[in-house]
Amino acid sequence: LEGIQSFRLTIGTWKVSPALFISAAGVVYITVLLSKLVRTLLRQEILPRYRVTKGVQFSIVRIVNYFILVCGFFGVLKVFGFELTNLTILGGALGIGIGFGLQAIVNNLVCGLILLFERPVKVGDMVQVENDIGEIQEIGLRATVVGTFDDAKIVIPNSDFIIGKVVNWTLTDRRVRVKIPV
Repeated sequence: LEGIQSFRLTIGTWKVSPALFISAAGVVYITVLLSKLVRTLLRQEILPRYRVTKGVQFSIVRIVNYFILVCGFFGVLKVFGFELTNLTILGGALGIGIGFGLQAIVNNLVCGLILLFERPVKVGDMVQVENDIGEIQEIGLRATVVGTFDDAKIVIPNSDFIIGKVVNWTLTDRRVRVKIPV
C-alpha cells in the first residue's frame, strides 16, 4: 500500500497518483449518488406536494439533474488540478467548433430548452408532426420521443417542434377524436 500511495508520475507540471484517481472516482460516485437522491426526492416528495403537472415535474427534475452533473464535472476537473480559469480557452475553441460543425445539435439543444420552459407541448400530449401522430413520452434536451398507436417510438429532433408545424390535439382539452375509415 505504501508503494501504491508513494507512486507518482509526472507529466509536464501535472502529477498523477493513484490517490488522485481514487479522489476523482469518489467525486464521480458522490455526484451520481447525489443526482439520484435529488431526482427521487423531487419526483416523490417535493413536487407532488405543490401539485405540479407531470410535464413540469419532468422538466424540473431534468434541469436539476443536469446542473448537478455539470457541478460534478467541474469537481472532477478541480481534483485533477485543472485550473477552471483555463476553461476560457476551451470555451473559445468550443465556440468555433459549434459555429462550424455542431449547428444542428446546438439548435436542437436550444429548442429543447425552449420546449422545457415555454411548454408548447408536454409529456402526455397527443401531437401530429408531419404524418406521424402519437403521444409525447419523453422530452429531452436534444430530441423528443413520441409513441405512436402502432406501439412504435419515434425520436423527433426538438427543432422540428419549434420550427416546423405541430398539431397538438390535447393542448386545451384532454379528449381526442379518432377517425376510423370504414
